[in-house]
Amino acid sequence: MSDPSSSQFPIWIPFFVIGLWLFLSAFFALSSGWLALANNFRAISRPEGQRVLSQVKQMGSVPERGVTQMIVSEQGLYLYAFFLFRFLHPPLLIPWKDVRLAGEHKTLWWYIWELDIGRITTLSVTRRAYELMQKYVAPA
Repeated sequence: MSDPSSSQFPIWIPFFVIGLWLFLSAFFALSSGWLALANNFRAISRPEGQRVLSQVKQMGSVPERGVTQMIVSEQGLYLYAFFLFRFLHPPLLIPWKDVRLAGEHKTLWWYIWELDIGRITTLSVTRRAYELMQKYVAPA
C-alpha cells in the first residue's frame, strides 16, 4: 500500500511561487529606482495622451521585457507597470522639467535613448518612444 501523502500535491508550492514573485518584484522596484521615483512622482490619476507600449528597454540597472508602459502627455511622462508586476510599482507622473536626455547609444541593430529621470534613475527607450516625447525632453 502506498503512502497517501506522497501522491498529494505539496500545498506550499503555490505560496512559494507567489512569495518568490513578490520578492522579485520588490527587488526590481528597489534596484531600478522605481521606489525612489515613487517618493517624489507618484501619480494621482492617469493623464490623457499617447500610449506607448513595450518601448522601454531598461530602467536603472534592470532590463525590461515589456514591463514598464508609458503615456506621453502634456502634464509629463506617465509610467506604469504591467499588471503582473505592480507590487511596489505605483504609477508615476514625472513632469517634463525632470526628464532630461542623458545620451544616445547604438546597439547591434537599433539606437537607444537614455533619459535621466528626476536625477534619480535612467530610462532607456526606443526611437519610437523618444520621437513621441522629444518635444518635451530637455537636452543633455
